[in-house]
Amino acid sequence: MIDSLLQIKNNLKETSINNFYIFIDKNTKFIFNNSSLDKIIGMNNLLENKIVKISNETVKNDKKIAQLKVDNENIGWTEISNTTLIRLYRIPKVKGKLKESINKNYSFNDRDYSNDILQLSDKLVKIHYLFYYNDKKHLFISRIDGKNLIPVRDDMINKLIEKDEESEIHLHKGTPLFATSTFNTKVSEIKKSREYKINSYINATNIIRIEIDEKKYWVKTKDLIYDPQSDNYDIKTLEIVDFITQLFESNKSNENRIKILENKMRKISESITYENENEKLYIKKYLGDSYDD
Repeated sequence: MIDSLLQIKNNLKETSINNFYIFIDKNTKFIFNNSSLDKIIGMNNLLENKIVKISNETVKNDKKIAQLKVDNENIGWTEISNTTLIRLYRIPKVKGKLKESINKNYSFNDRDYSNDILQLSDKLVKIHYLFYYNDKKHLFISRIDGKNLIPVRDDMINKLIEKDEESEIHLHKGTPLFATSTFNTKVSEIKKSREYKINSYINATNIIRIEIDEKKYWVKTKDLIYDPQSDNYDIKTLEIVDFITQLFESNKSNENRIKILENKMRKISESITYENENEKLYIKKYLGDSYDD
């Protein structure tokens, strides 16, 4: 099945245009306003360690140049190569926490991220992308709201494991219950020693989320909970996960556009005053009658 999906992906035009990359080039190059390289509008060092998307590419003077986007904004055209960009693979619906034992003085590609790591410590984080740098697995993570993405090594993260099947843990009376995984706000405690449903847990830690009467709480247990599941996907699997995620995001984006257009059409329809029935029928021929009372 994986090979079949890859064939579908490869048959689509300009599949690389939909890929994301991290820009790591340290050799200073110009950024131009167009593919003719007529006007210099900046330097590529402003792209260092940023997530970029190729919106167009061509070859000029035996060099590959591409129009790059950052956050859906066109930055310009610059020279690219295999050492300029590292492919990112989208990872959907994965969360985790930075390990307590990691060194907070952290840098990537000679840029210091110590303050960013400090800001994310003890908090649940969202994992967006997986990539390989210097033959080591890395991740792009952010706050849960998706802001301030930073690159970290995969071994700096303990992932949140969602429990699909029914699973329980015995908790004693008086065990504190917390509102968040930061354990700053105690909201209640276990009233009765018994088995409780596990909703999720942070792998290789003693941090779990339980469910009581359809409400969720964070607790700490005496023992570590470890899931030996492997997420060492091969490149083929990463390509498929990325491709499916891309299709899902594109579909969601199109649905949002349709909703916006429908709202505009509804407002236009509601604002029109008709002189007579023939005029109304003529206009409705183009606007449709889906908004009629």
